[in-house]
Amino acid sequence: MIARGVLWDLIGKVINQGITFIISIFLARLLLPADFGLVGMVMAFISIAQVFINMGFQTSLVQNQNVTQIQYSTIFWINLFVAFFIGGLFIMCAKYIGDFYKNPELVPIVYVLSITFITGAIGIVNQSMLIKRMDFKKIAFCHLRASFFSGIVGIYLAFNDFGVWALVFQYLLHSIILQILLFVKSKWLPLYRFSFHSVQSLW
Repeated sequence: MIARGVLWDLIGKVINQGITFIISIFLARLLLPADFGLVGMVMAFISIAQVFINMGFQTSLVQNQNVTQIQYSTIFWINLFVAFFIGGLFIMCAKYIGDFYKNPELVPIVYVLSITFITGAIGIVNQSMLIKRMDFKKIAFCHLRASFFSGIVGIYLAFNDFGVWALVFQYLLHSIILQILLFVKSKWLPLYRFSFHSVQSLW
């Protein structure tokens, strides 16, 4: 089971990288280098901030074999709260990020990409459950479908002269599709219950 899980994890990553590479080639032909630069500037900040959303809970969920439904749900709500907080913080700091790079075009891009904090936090528990079950096949298919469909939309938008927004919406759509698929494949929904005391041992 472990060998099969590792194999599917490897296959999924290789194919996903291949799809991403092919889509990038098409986008590179349709967009300007400056478009990629604008998104890259914002992603530099977002990549750092995303580390704080998980807070190590995903690793704890995978390693701990006796996680209760209350703990799963509490971690889900904590992640979502932190994601809303960081997303809101980024929206408030959008102007300063634009000033930092001396480029006001970044401000609306920051507004839209701030949504990915929330969409990314939604599926952390679901992916943890699939990893715990060693069900890397489902995880791989979730990532592949998200990359493929968001890539097609990105290429379509780039072909229709959306410029940098083709990349922005591609990234946002990838995050949304991925989280929806993780929910469907894991077959888990959070309870409307919260117990901070129950997750202190996992933190």
